[in-house]
Amino acid sequence: MNSVRCTFLVVLVVLSGCTATTFQNSPLAGIACDARLVGDWLSVADIKSNDTPGEVELKIDKACSLSLIEHKRDGDVGGDATTLHVGRDGAQAYFWLDATWAFKRAQSTEPAPAGDIYLLRYNVRGKELQLFTINNRAVAHRILDDQLRGEIHKTNGTLVNRLTDTMTPQQLRNRIAFDSKPARFARRDAEPAK
Repeated sequence: MNSVRCTFLVVLVVLSGCTATTFQNSPLAGIACDARLVGDWLSVADIKSNDTPGEVELKIDKACSLSLIEHKRDGDVGGDATTLHVGRDGAQAYFWLDATWAFKRAQSTEPAPAGDIYLLRYNVRGKELQLFTINNRAVAHRILDDQLRGEIHKTNGTLVNRLTDTMTPQQLRNRIAFDSKPARFARRDAEPAK
């Protein structure tokens, strides 16, 4: 499975061999949509994989509605849009979306717990959007070690963590590790890098 599809559809979760973490409650207060997110974003290919530039397209409007389009050889695959919720903790920016939408969009065989959210950290640097997913294995270990309250499910090679505590931004900062390598997207008016 290519890394952009797994990374963003992990954002949209649970493809074979992928992992995900959902939150029962958002650890951050929502704020107005970040104007820097608004636009058409095309995935940037990962040199180490078989990704195709622009394989995944994110369309985010001024109301923070997200549409996702997968550009496949046999045609484009779209679907219903969902609302992005944006929050900040100091210099760190986050967005979250409905986990049920994400699991459905990723064609998960397991439904997400009703009301759960899927959280990502993001940066916008010039014409590039970087999405950082949660380090799901680290979260699973912290759940097993009773450092976080939650549940772990593993089905068909897919690891899904569910955090059941109401976390504060400080707890998010101190207890949840994010992957160091982001999924990268370029604005549509910028040519996607190879």
